[in-house]
Amino acid sequence: MDLVRKFLIVVEDAKEPLRFGDFRDSPGAKGFSEDEILYHLRLMQAHALIDAVIEESDDGACVACLVYGLTWDGQDFLDALRDDSVWEKTKRAVRESVGSTTFEVVKCVAVEASKRMALGALAGMF
Repeated sequence: MDLVRKFLIVVEDAKEPLRFGDFRDSPGAKGFSEDEILYHLRLMQAHALIDAVIEESDDGACVACLVYGLTWDGQDFLDALRDDSVWEKTKRAVRESVGSTTFEVVKCVAVEASKRMALGALAGMF
Protein backbone atom coordinates (compact mmCIF):
# COMPACT_ATOMS: atom_id res chain seq x y z
CA MET A 1 0.00 0.00 0.00
CA ASP A 2 2.98 2.30 0.58
CA LEU A 3 3.92 2.01 -3.08
CA VAL A 4 0.38 2.86 -4.19
CA ARG A 5 0.44 5.99 -2.03
CA LYS A 6 3.85 7.01 -3.40
CA PHE A 7 2.73 6.44 -6.98
CA LEU A 8 -0.45 8.45 -6.46
CA ILE A 9 1.71 11.37 -5.32
CA VAL A 10 3.96 10.94 -8.39
CA VAL A 11 0.91 11.01 -10.67
CA GLU A 12 -0.58 14.05 -8.95
CA ASP A 13 2.70 15.97 -9.24
CA ALA A 14 3.22 15.13 -12.93
CA LYS A 15 2.83 17.87 -15.50
CA GLU A 16 2.44 15.39 -18.36
CA PRO A 17 1.51 11.73 -18.83
CA LEU A 18 3.86 9.24 -17.19
CA ARG A 19 5.44 6.11 -18.63
CA PHE A 20 6.48 2.92 -16.84
CA GLY A 21 10.08 4.15 -16.54
CA ASP A 22 8.92 7.22 -14.63
CA PHE A 23 7.53 4.95 -11.92
CA ARG A 24 10.44 2.49 -12.04
CA ASP A 25 12.93 5.35 -11.65
CA SER A 26 11.00 7.21 -8.94
CA PRO A 27 12.61 7.31 -5.47
CA GLY A 28 9.61 5.53 -3.92
CA ALA A 29 10.12 2.48 -6.14
CA LYS A 30 13.64 1.78 -4.93
CA GLY A 31 13.91 -1.87 -3.90
CA PHE A 32 10.85 -2.98 -5.90
CA SER A 33 11.15 -5.19 -8.96
CA GLU A 34 9.64 -4.23 -12.31
CA ASP A 35 7.04 -6.97 -11.79
CA GLU A 36 6.04 -5.48 -8.42
CA ILE A 37 5.82 -2.00 -9.91
CA LEU A 38 3.67 -3.21 -12.79
CA TYR A 39 1.45 -5.16 -10.38
CA HIS A 40 0.80 -2.03 -8.31
CA LEU A 41 0.09 0.05 -11.42
CA ARG A 42 -2.39 -2.62 -12.58
CA LEU A 43 -4.04 -2.59 -9.15
CA MET A 44 -4.33 1.18 -9.27
CA GLN A 45 -5.88 0.97 -12.73
CA ALA A 46 -8.25 -1.87 -11.76
CA HIS A 47 -9.47 0.12 -8.74
CA ALA A 48 -9.97 3.21 -10.91
CA LEU A 49 -7.37 5.24 -9.01
CA ILE A 50 -5.51 6.24 -12.19
CA ASP A 51 -6.48 6.97 -15.77
CA ALA A 52 -4.05 4.71 -17.60
CA VAL A 53 -3.40 2.46 -20.56
CA ILE A 54 -1.29 -0.56 -19.67
CA GLU A 55 -0.48 -3.15 -22.31
CA GLU A 56 1.32 -6.40 -21.59
CA SER A 57 2.82 -9.14 -23.72
CA ASP A 58 1.58 -12.72 -23.47
CA ASP A 59 4.23 -13.42 -20.83
CA GLY A 60 3.09 -10.47 -18.68
CA ALA A 61 5.90 -8.05 -19.52
CA CYS A 62 4.98 -4.39 -19.83
CA VAL A 63 4.84 -3.41 -23.49
CA ALA A 64 3.31 0.03 -22.99
CA CYS A 65 2.24 2.06 -19.99
CA LEU A 66 0.87 5.56 -20.09
CA VAL A 67 -0.68 7.15 -17.00
CA TYR A 68 -2.62 10.31 -17.77
CA GLY A 69 -3.57 11.29 -14.24
CA LEU A 70 -5.62 10.53 -11.17
CA THR A 71 -9.28 9.69 -11.36
CA TRP A 72 -11.79 11.25 -8.98
CA ASP A 73 -11.50 8.16 -6.76
CA GLY A 74 -7.71 8.28 -6.97
CA GLN A 75 -7.69 11.90 -5.83
CA ASP A 76 -10.05 11.06 -2.96
CA PHE A 77 -7.91 8.10 -1.94
CA LEU A 78 -4.75 10.23 -2.00
CA ASP A 79 -6.43 13.05 -0.09
CA ALA A 80 -7.37 10.56 2.62
CA LEU A 81 -3.78 9.25 2.86
CA ARG A 82 -1.65 12.29 2.01
CA ASP A 83 -0.72 13.40 5.52
CA ASP A 84 2.19 11.32 6.87
CA SER A 85 0.70 11.24 10.38
CA VAL A 86 -2.66 10.01 9.09
CA TRP A 87 -0.91 7.43 6.90
CA GLU A 88 1.14 6.05 9.80
CA LYS A 89 -1.92 5.88 12.08
CA THR A 90 -3.89 4.16 9.31
CA LYS A 91 -1.19 1.55 8.72
CA ARG A 92 -0.85 0.90 12.47
CA ALA A 93 -4.62 0.56 12.93
CA VAL A 94 -4.90 -1.91 10.05
CA ARG A 95 -1.80 -3.87 11.07
CA GLU A 96 -2.89 -4.19 14.71
CA SER A 97 -6.50 -5.09 13.94
CA VAL A 98 -6.75 -7.17 10.78
CA GLY A 99 -3.23 -7.35 9.34
CA SER A 100 -4.24 -6.65 5.75
CA THR A 101 -7.41 -5.52 4.07
CA THR A 102 -8.94 -3.87 1.01
CA PHE A 103 -8.34 -0.43 -0.49
CA GLU A 104 -11.80 0.64 0.65
CA VAL A 105 -11.19 -0.30 4.29
CA VAL A 106 -7.81 1.47 4.27
CA LYS A 107 -9.47 4.56 2.82
CA CYS A 108 -12.25 4.45 5.45
CA VAL A 109 -9.70 4.15 8.27
CA ALA A 110 -7.68 7.05 6.85
CA VAL A 111 -10.78 9.22 6.50
CA GLU A 112 -11.74 8.45 10.09
CA ALA A 113 -8.22 9.25 11.33
CA SER A 114 -8.27 12.54 9.41
CA LYS A 115 -11.70 13.36 10.76
CA ARG A 116 -10.64 12.71 14.36
CA MET A 117 -7.51 14.83 13.97
CA ALA A 118 -9.51 17.69 12.42
CA LEU A 119 -12.21 17.49 15.08
CA GLY A 120 -9.55 17.47 17.80
CA ALA A 121 -7.97 20.60 16.30
CA LEU A 122 -11.40 22.19 15.97
CA ALA A 123 -12.22 21.48 19.60
CA GLY A 124 -9.09 23.35 20.63
CA MET A 125 -10.28 26.44 18.76
CA PHE A 126 -13.31 27.00 20.94
